[in-house]
Amino acid sequence: MVAGGEAGGGKGGGEGGEQEDNAIMGFLKKGMKDSSVDGNDGGIMTSSAEDDPAESGDSLVSEGGETEGRRLGEEVARLSREVNVEEAIHIERMVEGAEKKMTFLRAMAEEEMAEEERLRASSSAAGDQS
Repeated sequence: MVAGGEAGGGKGGGEGGEQEDNAIMGFLKKGMKDSSVDGNDGGIMTSSAEDDPAESGDSLVSEGGETEGRRLGEEVARLSREVNVEEAIHIERMVEGAEKKMTFLRAMAEEEMAEEERLRASSSAAGDQS
């Protein structure tokens, strides 16, 4: 992962760090929203022997035949894919920004070289006239 200072493009890292913070907050809010659909309000869960099949001696298999561990694993995999997509988009934007900067710097360098060439030509012409 790229540090906030590097992602900020040399602007003190404030902008890149802020974008990363916003991305993290969005991810956390989405996770809380998803968990509220499952009946969890995003708060701390407490368990008792009645709620926890492992403690009550019941099987870990739910009524649908799917284990809780598998469901959680699939959820983790889904969230991981979402994070990877978000990171890829962020990296792509950074690369695009770097390409724009390189194009700008090349244009500036070409202008500077052309100006130096004009100055040499004008000083050479002035030297020939004397």
